[in-house]
Amino acid sequence: MIITITDDFDPDKIADSGQCFRWEKKDDSTYRIIAGESCLYLTEEGSGRYELSCTEDEYRDFWQNYFDLQNNYRHIRERIDPKEDPFLWRAAEREKGIRILRQDPWEMLITFIISQNKNIPAIKQSVEMLAKRCGKKMTDSRGAEYYAFPEPDAVAALSEHELLDCKLGYRWKYVHAAAEAVSNGNIDLDSLLAADEDSTLTALTGLFGVGVKVASCVSLFGLHHTDAFPVDVWMKRVLKEQYPKGYPYEKYAPYNGICQQFMFAYYRHLNNQPVAEYLPQEFSVCKVKNYSGIDMEQPFVFTGCTDEEKSLVCPAGIVPKNTTSREDGWRAFRICGELDFSLIGILAGISQAMAAAGIGIFAISTYNTDYVLVKEKDFKKAKKTFADAGYRVVKKQEKQGKKEE
Repeated sequence: MIITITDDFDPDKIADSGQCFRWEKKDDSTYRIIAGESCLYLTEEGSGRYELSCTEDEYRDFWQNYFDLQNNYRHIRERIDPKEDPFLWRAAEREKGIRILRQDPWEMLITFIISQNKNIPAIKQSVEMLAKRCGKKMTDSRGAEYYAFPEPDAVAALSEHELLDCKLGYRWKYVHAAAEAVSNGNIDLDSLLAADEDSTLTALTGLFGVGVKVASCVSLFGLHHTDAFPVDVWMKRVLKEQYPKGYPYEKYAPYNGICQQFMFAYYRHLNNQPVAEYLPQEFSVCKVKNYSGIDMEQPFVFTGCTDEEKSLVCPAGIVPKNTTSREDGWRAFRICGELDFSLIGILAGISQAMAAAGIGIFAISTYNTDYVLVKEKDFKKAKKTFADAGYRVVKKQEKQGKKEE
């Protein structure tokens, strides 16, 4: 069947958000999604149209709710004032398309217990191994086999050796204890669907091996408590660097969990985003008789000697007296990080973007990285061009993760 979604919905961003571990990308436009015993192929057709490998009844009874399509996420974003909270507004704009899936609380409990101190590929591997070990064998709409997420009784019946075979490590005890607790009725996850957050966290952290962070993830992603606010290493950085006076929980209730997802994804992407750092000083491009008049220990001194000339690029304030000609009024951007010599096309991509914007550049490559100089009159336009090309533009000495310029 074909559906049209006019609200925020981006499968790639949802799959990368850290809330689901049984989404498998089959090609550029298709995901295979396993949820409980159900399996769906979701194919993006463009213009908000999606092909779903399910019947209309299956969509109405399960998948529409799973994708939380009853809620309008665009309206939730519109609550964020760009003047009062520019950081969250930027995060929501960059990460719009993320939705909080309505997933099974039992599956989320086990999944997030497994997630402790594991990366996403390792989590996915362990979840699949556990499903294959004791989940129901199924066949999807394309004839491919898959395994449903196992029931609590089945997991509780596994031995230590069988759980360790699923690469759970020390977590096997926590998984086994949680399965026994759910199987024996010591905790009723469904009863927590309507519980307040304090009661939910108290119940979940009462399980062996479940701390506040895991409990908060289960609350948000398994019980759909959209005000739950998991705090991990990334979110600690967000709160410290962007909200030193305190994050306004009351302002964004009852959607703090959705805001958390915007901020979490945004900070992860900022950390992986290439950085163009602009230097504060003006630079000069010069010809000199020799290099005796320049202190080569000064930072940002670049020389080039050929059989025809001796050239120098340096801050305008330290241009030597033996300069024979000079051109002032240059500003410099440094591409941050040490660029491996095997990397191809970084400077070419920058050059193309600047040329398209009508900006001439003077490029310098060092052992570690590249510097791009533009004329002062083009400086502001160059900053925007870098940003449009996917770079985070920061001032020299600003740490990655700090507030943006």
